[in-house]
Amino acid sequence: MTFDNNLHALWNSDKSGGNINIPHALEKLKSAKMPVDKVRRHLRYEFFMQLAAVIIIGFAPVTLKFNPLLIFPFYLLYFIFVLICGYFFTKLFLFYKNMSNTALTSKDNLYAVYYDIKLSIELYKAFTYCLVPFLVLFIGMIIVNEEKIPVDALFMQGAAISKSQAASVLLVLIGVILGLAVVTELYVNTRYGKYAKQVKRLLDEFREG
Repeated sequence: MTFDNNLHALWNSDKSGGNINIPHALEKLKSAKMPVDKVRRHLRYEFFMQLAAVIIIGFAPVTLKFNPLLIFPFYLLYFIFVLICGYFFTKLFLFYKNMSNTALTSKDNLYAVYYDIKLSIELYKAFTYCLVPFLVLFIGMIIVNEEKIPVDALFMQGAAISKSQAASVLLVLIGVILGLAVVTELYVNTRYGKYAKQVKRLLDEFREG
């Protein structure tokens, strides 16, 4: 009942919405909760999955028995990687909390939630693209370690790397960059974009009403 009463009061005070039917508007706002709740649920799931992935990556030198010369460069990169992840995790968590605390009692609140979803999508993409160089370097280190490529070949001029080794490393890195870009766009649009579109349709209906 509180939801209904708040909605009536807000709509009655909204001079731009004089022609909006209250029961119909109420149903629209109630229907908006479903996509918003799904976005929040996905964000919570993503947070824990990505946190687990960050922790697992930190054990790569131990599980893969890295060459000792690769361990320091790996953990130096890993330290910067963790700092960047921490920044984006904090931002995503704040978006999650903001959406959780915004009550869908007016179309203005629905606008706020819509833009939070859109900002979360863009932040998620930026987060993924920021991690690409680190993932490329991590994968490069793993390849160097697994293929037994002399580590001094990476730092000393004149050290030999076979053409086939260089070509395989280059092709894998290019494939990872392109593949990650495509997967990110498809994943984010499928995972979150459809819910943003659902909320946008509701906002368009309010404007038309």
